[in-house]
Amino acid sequence: MRKIHSKKLFKFLLDKGVLDGSEEAIQEAKREYVRLYKKEWKLRNTRQKEIRISLTVKEFTELQILAEGVGLKPTTFVHDLAISAIENKPFIADRDTLLKVLQLIGMAYMNIYQNSPNSDAENYLLQSESLLVHYLNRHVKDAYQIVATP
Repeated sequence: MRKIHSKKLFKFLLDKGVLDGSEEAIQEAKREYVRLYKKEWKLRNTRQKEIRISLTVKEFTELQILAEGVGLKPTTFVHDLAISAIENKPFIADRDTLLKVLQLIGMAYMNIYQNSPNSDAENYLLQSESLLVHYLNRHVKDAYQIVATP
């Protein structure tokens, strides 16, 4: 048996238990190792696909304004819109803020449900209201935007 220079290959052959076997068994295990290595390499080095679009200056400016309105860069904004369309889900700007509001409402509910004497339910509700008002003022741009911040 020849010396094996690759530590990974040696470990693979050792795990297979063929090092003490025949030369034919070692060669077959080596072929299996190469096949698995190539499969892994292909998965690891698969390029992502790219889309390049051209916009007029006016279109890009409008896109930039929309992206800034939701707190994203234009590329991220377009990416998120495309993914939401692919997944057939609505695009939700600033999803983390809405999740935080939901969490605060849940914590308020738990405090009320437990009838805790030192309940923070009111604080949780006030925080969630404040976050929601801030979210609406930032993301809802129409004539009805007269929500007062508490």
